[in-house]
Amino acid sequence: MKNKRKIHWTPTEDRKFKEAHAQFGNDWRACALQMQTDRTGKQCRERWLNHLAPGINHKHITPNESKIIKNGVELFGRCWTEIAKQLPGRSENMIKNHWHSLNKRGLLRSQASPESTSSESAALPMPTDEIINPPTPDAGLQDIVSAEPVVVTPESSAQNAAWWSDFWQQRQPQAPEDDRSNSPVI
Repeated sequence: MKNKRKIHWTPTEDRKFKEAHAQFGNDWRACALQMQTDRTGKQCRERWLNHLAPGINHKHITPNESKIIKNGVELFGRCWTEIAKQLPGRSENMIKNHWHSLNKRGLLRSQASPESTSSESAALPMPTDEIINPPTPDAGLQDIVSAEPVVVTPESSAQNAAWWSDFWQQRQPQAPEDDRSNSPVI
């Protein structure tokens, strides 16, 4: 088997790929073979969906789009596809990278509950204090972003913390019940 390339795409490869895509459409394997390079069909698909598709917006993410992403993560979790549906022209990969970049730069305030110190709970996205009344699944992200600013008080902050604590407890996987009552005794 050939060594598959894991380096940056060159402008020549992009040109060859666009020509192959014009001929074969979304048959990514055929495009990869037509290019006569070491690129795989999966690499071609990812390149098209994240960089070369005509509808992709390559400009910097605006502050309003950033708010939509933050609210989308609070509403949908890390389901980048659902969040991308709210931002036409932005790929799931762009949104995911932007979220992780904000997280890495410390621009997202995360709250870790004092009783949970495990690495699993620390990896979950935690809400900020600004969300007093958590969004409902039927609310659109545009409605959430355009909502009035919320004044945070100690009482509302405690309500918010209690709501999110209940929310995360409900999302914890349940251990299967051990039903040994029907098993034969040996």
